[in-house]
Parts: sequence; structure tokens; C-alpha cells
Amino acid sequence: MRLLIAIDLSPESSEAARFAGVLHALLPGTATLLAVVHHEQERSQGREMLASIGSAVPDLGDAQQRVRVGKTADEIVAEAGNGEHDLVILGQRGQSRLAQMLIGNTAIQVMAGSPVPVIVVHDSRSALRHLLVCTSGSDYARSNVEQASRIAARAGADLRILHVMSQIDVTPSSPAPGLDKPASWHVANGTPEGEHLAGLCRIAEEHGVHAEPVIRYGLVVDEIFAEARSNDYDLVVVGAHHRHGLAGFLLDDVTKTVISHLRRPVLIVR
Repeated sequence: MRLLIAIDLSPESSEAARFAGVLHALLPGTATLLAVVHHEQERSQGREMLASIGSAVPDLGDAQQRVRVGKTADEIVAEAGNGEHDLVILGQRGQSRLAQMLIGNTAIQVMAGSPVPVIVVHDSRSALRHLLVCTSGSDYARSNVEQASRIAARAGADLRILHVMSQIDVTPSSPAPGLDKPASWHVANGTPEGEHLAGLCRIAEEHGVHAEPVIRYGLVVDEIFAEARSNDYDLVVVGAHHRHGLAGFLLDDVTKTVISHLRRPVLIVR
């Protein structure tokens, strides 16, 4: 896999680089360290940042190093779109909800503009043992599971696929039976949620990974956070897909909240 790691002098950037080193050691391919500076005369500072990260993270010792000049998010997106990279990795700085609404932040802007998946890192993990895929019940869930399964297969990690049953069902016309039942009940009884999860588990199996379906009940963000804490996942996978109307707005808000506040790496699949 061809990794693009965007760095600066922040602690969050160092966490992202360390996690990128873990991935680079697991996934055959190339790595590129990217520093973005705002002015041409700052290129030497960018090169110093790259050299510092390269020395601090041995697994990235063979990484290419590049400096771009401009607005941070714009330059990361431009580099991600040049056809040389499969995955972007960057750190996530804390920011208030109001600031995100008014101006966004680098991670959210990159997530919105990148043509390839993005991993946002608050805190690094030293290994990949437990992966969680969150599915909204949409057709896009296949991409989420395929990305997670490829990583899980290389890492020898276990994989769980989570669906939260809330006010929004898998399909607009589907009933909501078994609101207190585990995922196994839904799979055995062929409910829309059960069939959806069973299909995603089959996709994982095609990649050589056994996946366990999980259903939780409640508010979507609350239950994603509760599940992430309950099993100490090393990577959480969510989608960022453009839709029309209220459902698209709600899904987008869920993704923003997860990457802004979940204290572990989050993979956003386009």
C-alpha cells in the first residue's frame, strides 16, 4: 500500500507518524512523508521537520520526503490526488465544535477533499489487533469492509462489524423487530439488519478474515463510542459518502464527531 503521511511539529503529527510506521511495516508498499509550509522561504523548516520524523520513526526510514507550499489542507489533498498514494495519514488536533462549524479543521477538510481513504490519528497504537467497522446499512458499507479486511488480513487482526439500530432503519420501509436482540438473532431470523451484516461478513471472509457482527441500540455516535471503548479497538473504520437530504447530513455529522473526539485511529473510507 502506498502511504502518504502528512506531518508538522505538533504532538498529534508525531502520533500519526508512529501509527503510519506500524502500518508501513505490515502493508507492503511505499511511504511518503509530506510537510506543508505556508511560504517558500520556509522550505528548509519543512525539510527539518521531515528529517526529524524520519529519525524518530525507524519504520519510516525508507520513506520519500516532500515539501509543498500553500494552505495545509489544500496541499495535502492535491498531493493525495496525484495518483501516487492509496491512503493518507494525518494527526487530529482538538478543536471546539463551534470552530469546526465555522471554519472546519485540517483533518475534516482533507477528509472531504481527498480522493483516497484517510486515517486520522489522535493517539497512536503499537499494533493492530482489533478492528471495528461501522456500517450505516448503506450500499457503501462494502467499501468499508473491504478496506478493513485487507488490513486485518495482513495484521492477523480480528474484525467486528457494528450496526447501530436507532431511529433510522437499514431501509426506509423495513420494520424494526427484535430491538433487544443480539446480532446473531438478527442474522438467524433474516431481518434486514441481519441480512446486511451477514453479507458484510461474507465479504470479509472473501479476504480471508473472520468477522463478527455486532448490533447495539441507541444513539449512533454514543453507541460507536461505547463499542470502541468496550473492546479497545486499534482502528475504527467509518464512511464519508456524499448523499442528498437529511440522511446525508446526519451521516456526515456522525463521521465528523467520530474523527474529532474518538481517541484512537479512525479510517475514513470514500
